[in-house]
Amino acid sequence: MKPSWQVRRSLQTSPDGARRWDRAYQHLLRWAMLTEQEVTDESGD
Repeated sequence: MKPSWQVRRSLQTSPDGARRWDRAYQHLLRWAMLTEQEVTDESGD
């Protein structure tokens, strides 16, 4: 028998959402740059 409930999703805006997204994006960019440097260092002599 299938459950009789449904999941409903909706967006909720957050006043600081843009700031939080920007901060997460900056962290992601830093991580990508560090990862790229590590790969470059490993392939060197």
